[in-house]
Amino acid sequence: MKNKWILFLMSFLSFTQSHAQGFTLEELPVSAIIERGNAGNVASQYYLAYSYYTGQRVGQDFEKAVYWATKAAEKGNAQAQLLLGNCYKDGKGVRQDKLNTVYWYTKAAEQGLASAQFELANCYFHGRGLKENPQKAVELYKKAAEAGMVEAQYNLASCYYNGTGAPLDFSEAIKWFTKAANQGDKNAQFNLGVCYSEGNGCVPDLQKAAYWYKKSGKAQAELARLYEWEEYNKDVQEYYRQTLHDAYLGNEKAQLAIAQAYAMGIARKQEPDKAIYWYAKAAEQGNATAINNLGIIYMTGNIVPKDLKKAIFWFEKGTHLDNPKFDYLLATCYKEDGQYEKAVEHYTKAAAKQHPEAIRCLADCYYFGRGVEQNQELAAQGYFDATQLDDDYAFFLLANCFLEGHGVPQDYAAALELLQIASDRGITPAQYRLGRCYEEGTGTAKNLQSAIYYYTKAAESGDLKSLETLKAINDSIEMEMKKNGDL
Repeated sequence: MKNKWILFLMSFLSFTQSHAQGFTLEELPVSAIIERGNAGNVASQYYLAYSYYTGQRVGQDFEKAVYWATKAAEKGNAQAQLLLGNCYKDGKGVRQDKLNTVYWYTKAAEQGLASAQFELANCYFHGRGLKENPQKAVELYKKAAEAGMVEAQYNLASCYYNGTGAPLDFSEAIKWFTKAANQGDKNAQFNLGVCYSEGNGCVPDLQKAAYWYKKSGKAQAELARLYEWEEYNKDVQEYYRQTLHDAYLGNEKAQLAIAQAYAMGIARKQEPDKAIYWYAKAAEQGNATAINNLGIIYMTGNIVPKDLKKAIFWFEKGTHLDNPKFDYLLATCYKEDGQYEKAVEHYTKAAAKQHPEAIRCLADCYYFGRGVEQNQELAAQGYFDATQLDDDYAFFLLANCFLEGHGVPQDYAAALELLQIASDRGITPAQYRLGRCYEEGTGTAKNLQSAIYYYTKAAESGDLKSLETLKAINDSIEMEMKKNGDL
C-alpha cells in the first residue's frame, strides 16, 4: 500500500486571491507579511508557515513554520492544519506526537481537504496514532479519491481488490485502478494488467493486459506468461458456461454462483442487473444466502441504488426460514425507514430467539420511547440481558444507566465495572466516558494519569472529543510548566 503524498499541490494559488492594499502576499516584503500575521491575518500566517517549511523566500526554519502554522490552524485554516499535522508526524520543528498528528489531520479532513483525508486514512490503515481501522481508511480514501488524488485512488482500488476494509469488489478495483492509471500511476497500470489477464472484474482481455503491462514499464515476466493465462482463462470460462447452463436448468447453487460472479465481477464484467436476476431465482427456491444477499444489497446500496422497500421485501421472505437474523435485519430496515412500531415487532421476535443485537436494539427502543412507550426499567433489563449474551456495546449502555440512574438505582461502582469491561473490549465511547470518570472523580478518586490512558485509547480509535480533551490537558500542563520556568 502506498504511503506517499503531494505536499500542498498548487497551494500558493490561494495566496494570489489574498490582497493587501492592491498587492498579493507574494508581492509584499516578508516583514510586511509578518506584521499582518502578528495582527491576526490567517492567510499571512499560513503563507509564513509554508514559506518557513519549504524555505521559499526565507531560510528554512521548521520551528517558525510550526509557530505560524499553529496560529493559522487554531483559526481553522485547513492547509495550516495539514501542515501542522505533517510537522508532528515527522518531528519537524516540534517533537513527534502521533496524537497531535491525528488531531490536526482530522481537523483538516473534516473541512474536505483531500490530502488530509488521505493522510488520516493512512493513519487508520496502518494504525499510526490510531487503532487500525481499514473500514474507516476506505471511507477516507474514497473521499480523497473522488477529489482526484491519485495516491488515494490507487489505495482505494487496492482495498477493493484485496477485500481490505471493504467487500471484495474487482469491478470497483478496476474502476479506481483505471483512474489512477490514467494519471500515470505505474503500480495502478501494472495491476490493471493483472486484472485483464486474470479476468478479475472483467472478461479476460489479453490485449488490454499487454497494453497496461507495457505502460507500467515493469512487467516483462508477466508479458511472457500471458499465453499461460490464455489457457487458464479458457478453463474458467468453460466452468462458468457450464454453471450458467445448470442455472438455467434450475439448480439453485448454480444460480447463486452465477449471481455472485456477476455481483463481484469474477471472470466477467460486473453486471448488477444480472446479479439481482440470478439471486432472485435462487431466493425464490428458498436459498437463505441469496435472500440475505439481496436484502443486504438493497439495504446498503451495494452495486444497486439503496432501496429499503426492496430490502424489506426480501428480509420478510427470510423471516419464514426460522433464522432470527432476518427479523433483526428487517427491524433495522423499518427503524431506518422511521417505522418504529414495526421495528419493535421484529426486534421482539428476534430477541425471543436470543439474538443479542436485537435484544440491545429493542432495549434502545424502550429507552428512547421509539415505537413503544418509554420504559427505562425495561431498557436497562434489556441491556443486561444482552450483556449475558456477550454483546459488547450493551455493557456500555448498561453502564450509562447506572451512571445516570436510568431504569436502575444510580450506582457508580457498577457503572465503572461495566465501563471497564466495555473499554477492554474496544468500545470507544466507554473509553472516553471512563476517562471522564477518572478526570472528574465520578465514582472514583481523581486520577489524571488514568484519565489520560483511557482518553488515549479512545483517541486511537479516532474519537475527536478524546483528541480535543488530550490536547487541552497537554496545553494546560505546558502552560503550567512555562509559568514555573520548567519549559
